Amino acid sequence: MRFILLLLLGSFFFATSLIAKEYETKASFSKKKKQRISIIISNNHFKKPRVDQSSLQNTATLNRYLNQLDPYSKHFSAKEVAFKQKRGKTKRLGIGLDLLIDGDLILGVPIKEGPAYQAGITTPVYICSINKKKIKPSEFESYQFLTEFSQGQIVEIQTMSKTAKKLGKYQLKVQLFPQKYVDIKLAGKINVLSIRQFSNDSTLKIKNALKSFADNKSLIIDLRFNPGGDLYATIDTLSFFIKQNLTVAYLKENNIKNAIPLKTVSGRSISDKKVYLLLSQFTASSAEIFAQAIKHYLPQTVFVGSSTAGKCLAQETHLLKHKTAIQLSVYEVLNARKEHCQNKPLIADIKIKNIETMPLTQVINSLSRLK
Repeated sequence: MRFILLLLLGSFFFATSLIAKEYETKASFSKKKKQRISIIISNNHFKKPRVDQSSLQNTATLNRYLNQLDPYSKHFSAKEVAFKQKRGKTKRLGIGLDLLIDGDLILGVPIKEGPAYQAGITTPVYICSINKKKIKPSEFESYQFLTEFSQGQIVEIQTMSKTAKKLGKYQLKVQLFPQKYVDIKLAGKINVLSIRQFSNDSTLKIKNALKSFADNKSLIIDLRFNPGGDLYATIDTLSFFIKQNLTVAYLKENNIKNAIPLKTVSGRSISDKKVYLLLSQFTASSAEIFAQAIKHYLPQTVFVGSSTAGKCLAQETHLLKHKTAIQLSVYEVLNARKEHCQNKPLIADIKIKNIETMPLTQVINSLSRLK
């Protein structure tokens, strides 16, 4: 079970958070392909639907049907699959920005020591254009070029404010850089742990980081740009903070009366202390499960920032022929109190406007003033 569920709450396509409408071809699926897709959906989607094959005529009708089931189930073209696999590599060639959707806007979050960071983009910025091209979240063709850069290529990025006022222009050189999902620092009397995604690799880094944290310091955990990740890595990370054998979430299928409990394991390495969790609209999926569990078992925890995404459906991806794929929501996720949390964003105890673009030092200063 642990192996099968490894990637459920994390998007198969990792942290780009760009999910576009696929080119809606009118070419019909073969009878064999319809049957294959029908079986995959009816056996794996958490609603266990009885699929009408008239809804599986082509990509357009399939995606309309999947969208009726839930917002996260989708068919991806081979080009989209290849794009997101490239963007998900732990080492990748590119500009060093994770791109997050904010309505019709794109927030670029720099990866520490990546090309954008080295060019001066050290805090998140809204992107006006990249090489004079505007990115439209609903059109894959508008951002497909992001994986087509060559080593050493010069790229121009124009930034803007959320109100579309142009702010700046940066030039950077495309490089191969490591994806950094974990960052630690000591800010005065506060330990700061930033987690951009939950994965086996991030779990190990977090474990090592906690060893260096001073027990008498408060702790800030920054989840502002964390869209989720590996659910079991999330549980392993929770096990560093709370006692073992505590249920932190439940997985539930439509036709299963008894939800599957997910429990912490041994490995607690940090004592009870004041925890501040930084949240934003981009905090989603297993990052929200993490936040809810911390708050449940460590009630002194304070949520800081803005409301989260409210995503409590777990996804699994099935690869098809011709390198296409179907992503399906295969479980509902209940929180530690066995409550449904889909479409129920977490609400900040301390609200900070525009926390998404605020430098971490400014957030810490704001908290200091509020104490």
